Amino acid sequence: MMIETVLTSIARVPLSIAIPAVLCFAVIISLIKNIIVRELYTYQELVGNNEIIGIKYGLFGEVFAVALGLSLVGSYTLYMGVRETSSFEVSALKSLYYSATERDETLGGKGTAIMRATVVSYAKSVAEDEWKLLANGQMSEKTTIRLTEMFDSFLKGNEPNIMNAAQLNFLGDVVKLRGLRTSTSTRTVTQVVWVVLVSGVTLIFLGPIFVAAQSSFVQVLMSSALSGFIMLNLLALVHLSHPFIGELAITASPYLNFIEEMKMFSSIKN
Repeated sequence: MMIETVLTSIARVPLSIAIPAVLCFAVIISLIKNIIVRELYTYQELVGNNEIIGIKYGLFGEVFAVALGLSLVGSYTLYMGVRETSSFEVSALKSLYYSATERDETLGGKGTAIMRATVVSYAKSVAEDEWKLLANGQMSEKTTIRLTEMFDSFLKGNEPNIMNAAQLNFLGDVVKLRGLRTSTSTRTVTQVVWVVLVSGVTLIFLGPIFVAAQSSFVQVLMSSALSGFIMLNLLALVHLSHPFIGELAITASPYLNFIEEMKMFSSIKN
């Protein structure tokens, strides 16, 4: 839980601050390492380690690259999947809205208006009530109530027929897609993977301590470049793993656009 709290806090930091911060961190750590090593050992004492450390460091780098690459691909797939899920859910809502037609008199001729109102009400609740809870993978009770009302309106407003069966399928799609959307936090990079990645980054920072280059500038430059690149990858992974937090957060714009579209449709019809 502590790891997730730290990651969430990092994801909330603006990228204009986070990117320079991680790069500066990489440079500062590299400078400190170089100063300490130069004070404790001479170049001749460390140069003998270059070959053996280089081989082991290269093997470790390959293993770490695979772990980091798989994590990035998985997180990016999840991030884009959340976008698609929202689009599919809005598509199902549009199908429900446009197909809403009362076929009996149980609602006194107001069935169509009631069904369409409940669809818009559900979309509005997703955007205003549930979206801010998605950062923690939570559902909104208000949105659940609106979903129940939408179900009731379509079940009461129609007698059994082919159109009603299609609408039930659309309602089922909404329930399924909402479940996928709200369970995003449980399908992201697990804390165990983060422990592995952080351990790998620590070894990357420590590796250059055991080798030496004749030029201190070259050693600091190469160490800073490698560390900075890895840190940027981890920063991207943090944001992709938290699709509802930070500057790269997925917004509720599809639902808001749907509401505006339905308002225009309603004004044209009237």
